Amino acid sequence: PRQLYGTRSDFEPGDDAVLPLGKAEFIAAGTDVTLVGLGSTVPTIGEAMEGSRWSADAIDLLTIVPWDSEAVLDSVSRTGRLVIVEEGPEQGGWGADVAATVASKAFDSLKAPIVRMTTPDVPIAFSQSLEERFLPSATDVAHAVDELVFSGRCVSPWWEREGLVT
Repeated sequence: PRQLYGTRSDFEPGDDAVLPLGKAEFIAAGTDVTLVGLGSTVPTIGEAMEGSRWSADAIDLLTIVPWDSEAVLDSVSRTGRLVIVEEGPEQGGWGADVAATVASKAFDSLKAPIVRMTTPDVPIAFSQSLEERFLPSATDVAHAVDELVFSGRCVSPWWEREGLVT
């Protein structure tokens, strides 16, 4: 993930540093909505949950090939709502696969439309301030979840609301 390129942390290589493929990690348990993220979007999800009026199952997929469809499907069957937060463009993102799987295998569990929080389908600038503007923010995620949980509506992407990209 682009936002993580400049971040570093020390770690000891060993058995704990190896992630099991296809096994997601639950970072929070809730009842109103399932939030799914990967990489740099996981802290965004955590920040969006702070002070919210809803509770969320927050899932870090950890890997996308394979991804833990069982964890996501089980969570959506309990919450009835799904918000996927990606840092990539809307078209062709990994969240489309997650959304398609949930729509085909857990459609009857859904209480509201599936929401994908992505970047617009345009090249993202290298400038950090411009890049941050394009990536889903915690405020954007919280607003989308509020709309989904309390009105059952899916909000338009920020770039459509602001008339930047149609």
